[in-house]
Amino acid sequence: RQRQGESEIGNALADAFRAHYGADIGWVNGGGVRADIPGPVMTLRDAYSVFPFDNKVMHARVTGAALRQGLEQAAARVQDLGGGFPQVAGMAFELDATRPPGERIGAIHVGGRALDEAATYSIALTNYVFNGGDGVEAFLDGEVLAPADGAPADAEVTQPELLHQAI
Repeated sequence: RQRQGESEIGNALADAFRAHYGADIGWVNGGGVRADIPGPVMTLRDAYSVFPFDNKVMHARVTGAALRQGLEQAAARVQDLGGGFPQVAGMAFELDATRPPGERIGAIHVGGRALDEAATYSIALTNYVFNGGDGVEAFLDGEVLAPADGAPADAEVTQPELLHQAI
């Protein structure tokens, strides 16, 4: 379900990414979410089941135009269950999957305000997405604020209070 629309787990994970850096936006690719949380408390083992690829959570600054382009690229394969569908926090967007790729995204709001394509926004996302994964190449020219080298794994960012526990 994370590959065609928003999900509770996707929103929670995007919130965790956003909170980790205090970013404007948290972005998790739906195809990267591989399991549900089994109960009310998420353990680090659960987090690694959800995020088994050990992607690193980066922090970057991108333009509003790049955000729009990234959303279009992420939604391009939604009908084929492509993995790029974005689970987001701090941002809302309208999607019409019946429209042709490149024309699917309507209104976008960041922090409750209409997207300004000339403005810059900070975004927390995995190195996989930042580097063009799932066909999302819009962020390749983004300004890196926290690089993948030395960044925490996606699973670790979801539950920082559990990092001291062994898997």
